[in-house]
Amino acid sequence: MPLATYSSVSAFIAHFRALRNAPARTAEEESLLGEMSAIVASLEQPERAALESDEKTSIARRRREHAELNLRRKLIARSILSG
Repeated sequence: MPLATYSSVSAFIAHFRALRNAPARTAEEESLLGEMSAIVASLEQPERAALESDEKTSIARRRREHAELNLRRKLIARSILSG
């Protein structure tokens, strides 16, 4: 199943988290989650950690923004992010 086109990085992340945390998934959702996981896994480990962090410090915010920027680039390169 091809990935949908997302309007924002936040929408992609929210969908990724929803699928990852779902108690049960269809085969189609498993496939989609696998593709999304591969994209997220292509980020450096500190970037992945920054996306998962709930810290509110200015440093954590900057790291998260940097990680989202790199994720945005990857999504645009794959035509998964509109705009």
